[in-house]
Amino acid sequence: MVLSRPPGSMEPPAVVPGAPSRLGPHRRRTLGRMGWLPEAPAVVLVALTLSAALFLIEVALPTLGVAGFTSLALAVVGFNAAGDQDHPWWPLLLVIAAVCLWTILLVGQWAAPASQLVAAGLFAAGSVGYGLLARDPATVALGVATSAALPFCFGPLLRAASRLRQLPPQLGMEAMVGRRGTVVQWADGAGTVRLDGSLWNARSRLPLAPGTAVVVEGFTAMTVHVALGAPVP
Repeated sequence: MVLSRPPGSMEPPAVVPGAPSRLGPHRRRTLGRMGWLPEAPAVVLVALTLSAALFLIEVALPTLGVAGFTSLALAVVGFNAAGDQDHPWWPLLLVIAAVCLWTILLVGQWAAPASQLVAAGLFAAGSVGYGLLARDPATVALGVATSAALPFCFGPLLRAASRLRQLPPQLGMEAMVGRRGTVVQWADGAGTVRLDGSLWNARSRLPLAPGTAVVVEGFTAMTVHVALGAPVP
């Protein structure tokens, strides 16, 4: 079906049933949807690769959601654009599987080479397969490049995540362990101690007296357990 009108006529074009459409495939895809989304397969793969990298960064080195939300936005843009194309996009599901496997390895602090190789293979199969089905050499080349680069980025991310977990807690009652203070009052194995300017309920197996220097060695609920420690400087 096409639109036609007589030469020189100002009337709206008439619809001719059964005639082939003169709209190209790109134009047909663009009509009826948001035209600002990227359509080139290579652009889709770039968006999803950046999304995967930012998501893994958020898992390994929490950025208060900055990398995570950016990753989600790029994933939405990429998959929406992929869905608007005429060629299959199912190989991108293998990319999702690869990211899920890398995430499990990061959370579990596992550096198994076989698992990393499986994740890299899934990502390569998904990205390169997507480019092959799209018959786009640029996407195939990009898939090969990103498949080679992301596995090299996993090692530093895993080491950074391990170092972060080894740091002492900065929030919550766990952060109180190891802090030094001074007994304010004490009787029958319990009393009050001053830690960093704040008063805390405390217990100890040792007989303590006001002014004694103590160190926190544990806690129960909001009560700290203290032992003899070096004076607060």
